Amino acid sequence: MYGRENTLFVVPFDAKHLEVQGTPQPILYGVRSSGGSVGTGASQVAFSSNGTVVYIADSAPGIHDRLAIVDRSGKPLFTYPEKRQFRDPRFSPDGSRVALRMLDGHTRTFARPD
Repeated sequence: MYGRENTLFVVPFDAKHLEVQGTPQPILYGVRSSGGSVGTGASQVAFSSNGTVVYIADSAPGIHDRLAIVDRSGKPLFTYPEKRQFRDPRFSPDGSRVALRMLDGHTRTFARPD
């Protein structure tokens, strides 16, 4: 998986031969990149082991974001009620919590709903 211009792509990869096997396919659009729209930085996305995704949607600089956790089909499982400036979402190892940074400099943790 890799990000380019606010889109996440997946492509099969042969780890033994260190070769890409196939054509990249886009899987998620509108993902914020810490490098901006040119996609030079890390994508603001995290995946749990069960396939749940949390990501920060791309928006104009200084605009507050809406945090959403979605399942494999794109169905929202949780939406944080306030718009804030979120960064660096990460799932706990068991996938039950999401930790992220907010613009105020604090780290927050949220339980993933069942």
